[in-house]
Amino acid sequence: METLLKMNLSSFGSIDSSIKGRDLVEVICKSLGLLQEKSKRDVVVDVFYILNKFKKENLAISSVDLREEVISLRKSLGLDLKGTAPSNIRRILKELMDFGFIERKSSKYMFKGFEDPSVIFKEIIDLKLKKIISRNVSYLSKL
Repeated sequence: METLLKMNLSSFGSIDSSIKGRDLVEVICKSLGLLQEKSKRDVVVDVFYILNKFKKENLAISSVDLREEVISLRKSLGLDLKGTAPSNIRRILKELMDFGFIERKSSKYMFKGFEDPSVIFKEIIDLKLKKIISRNVSYLSKL
């Protein structure tokens, strides 16, 4: 099953302009279905946040360095370190690659082509929706 079909897109209405940084990324991850409401497994927020921070400088980051950044960020915010195991960071990176947001080059991860996540998301949705619509039209035409 395609990633788009597995994700649970949600709408939280308009975003308050005062929401910034990690809090904004948390809302985005919930909206994309990467994080469930009231979930304590929020390391995906930190991974997305740090990848975006590196994107702004056109830098890629290894999973090892990403994990260190995640741990440092969580410690600075007083968050627990559950979910920061190397295997969990790799699982989150795979999920973001499967979704289509990030790519790996020379063992380093980055948003595809250092593009803005909104551009990548629109491209993903446009492509997947066209495929889904085409497939369903084909099925329905057989009735």
